Amino acid sequence: VEFAHGGTLLGWRTYTIGPRTRVSTLWHASGALDVNLQQFHHLRTQNTLEGEPLMVSDVSVRGHLWRDGDTVIVMGDFFDLEPGIQYTVDIGHYTLPDVVRIPHVDGDSVRLGDFSIE
Repeated sequence: VEFAHGGTLLGWRTYTIGPRTRVSTLWHASGALDVNLQQFHHLRTQNTLEGEPLMVSDVSVRGHLWRDGDTVIVMGDFFDLEPGIQYTVDIGHYTLPDVVRIPHVDGDSVRLGDFSIE
């Protein structure tokens, strides 16, 4: 999924170690991003698909360091997730300090597939 700032989401994965569940997203850069960015990770369940997410993990994206052709991994962490529940994560980028989301063709976030904690 290509975003308007030139970053393209290539893929994602989750893994859990102890109480931490990490969502890693893989990006392709088509040049430096001239804005101060955060990546949001909105954790959702079937009961929170719309409205407020269950949990939020926002992380700094040092877009000014991205170079054309770079592959970048951005990670968000969630703690103490309940086993056996289906989770999904909405991700995207927003600018600081004005908190404006960066759009792509179909909106301003991407809903990743389902996962659960065993």
